[in-house]
Amino acid sequence: KIKSVQALLSRIYVQLTSQEKLRFSTFYSRIAYAGHIHQLSKQCLFFTYSFKKEQRRTKLSAEEKLALGAKAVASLIEAITTATPEADLAALLPPKGFYNPPQRNIADRKDFARVIVLEKLEQRFRAIDEEQPDESIWIDLEHDGLRQEFQKSVDGIGDLFPFPTTLNLLEIEIDQTGIYFPKAFIVEPDYLIDATAIANCFQADGTTIIGYLLKKFLPFKSSPHLMLGNIANMYLDELVANPEVTFKELFQKVFKLNPIAISLLHDSEVREVLGKSQKHFLNLKQMVKTGFEERNIQADKSFLEPSFYSERYGLQGRLDLFYQDGEGMAIVELKSGKLFMPNAHQINHSHYVQTLMYDLLVKSVFGAKAKPINYILYSGLDIEPLKFAPAAISQQYEALALRNRIMGIEQHLAQYIESGFEKSMITDSIGMHR
Repeated sequence: KIKSVQALLSRIYVQLTSQEKLRFSTFYSRIAYAGHIHQLSKQCLFFTYSFKKEQRRTKLSAEEKLALGAKAVASLIEAITTATPEADLAALLPPKGFYNPPQRNIADRKDFARVIVLEKLEQRFRAIDEEQPDESIWIDLEHDGLRQEFQKSVDGIGDLFPFPTTLNLLEIEIDQTGIYFPKAFIVEPDYLIDATAIANCFQADGTTIIGYLLKKFLPFKSSPHLMLGNIANMYLDELVANPEVTFKELFQKVFKLNPIAISLLHDSEVREVLGKSQKHFLNLKQMVKTGFEERNIQADKSFLEPSFYSERYGLQGRLDLFYQDGEGMAIVELKSGKLFMPNAHQINHSHYVQTLMYDLLVKSVFGAKAKPINYILYSGLDIEPLKFAPAAISQQYEALALRNRIMGIEQHLAQYIESGFEKSMITDSIGMHR
């Protein structure tokens, strides 16, 4: 019965988000998005999250779990239909106040803390907060408030990442006894992982980190698509510097961009790339001369290919264009490829995640008050090439959790180099992070 209720609850949330054209790597992100779009009440989401979490626990009896599941389904149906259950059905539902998990007495909150974890005792970690190094603290990473995406990384602390290890804790609640309860954490944040590498793990058909591992061993290979992307980036740089430059003037620079890569292509491929590049040039020129101004992006206050580094999130990235005028900011990421199974924002999912990572990088540098407006510029589109990419904290946390899992691969590879290969090392890592 519990499995049936769980299947029904999942089916409703899938139905609620079926028209959104978004790819959800976890079911918790689907719930969060449905709650935002349909404006579900906190109480409705509370019953859903509680029922999902209690499946992994043994504190409640089977009857209590079934009652909680029934309440979650009934609350959800009532919220989306505004209908109340009939009397005979209402009599079967648990009474109000039947589920009251113990509440923490929150004494303080912190947005961020950098800690050195020293050991694990029972279910908690002893650590040193760098802001108060004269005394140790305790961290709970198995509490209800820890986001689901980060729970897979908890077991690696002390095992895959031996003590002492560094964590950055995010959105922390501190109870009256001084115990830290973070909602998310970053493992070994001093190791900066490229935002593009994280984004490439998010594909239209799901999320995987196996490709990240394979790319470390595959040789670089030039292709017409890659060459076209490099040419489009060069066009954007030149047009921002001089919007009046002509295609003929830039055409000669194409061969100087990467002569060895061009020489490896067949003549027919070179002609095809150059022919396609003219369309990209015209679209980019129109965008630089009029499109950016319509969105209050001024070329003379824009930076081309600036690099950003974030110790807070363990990320690094190079933006194609960053505009800043006082508090006004905008991120523009250029893509020369075509749309493939775009999401609700009409953006390829991996491209969208890339802008989410850039959004975090900018906020990490300029502070939480920074609110950049994020765009993807598809230079191959003739109509509406500039796509708005709104920031979404739930999906940003998904990407940061995957960043931790990528860090697990890096750690496994480092252990392999130091101590020799063990077959289970990499295979277990992929299985754990799948």
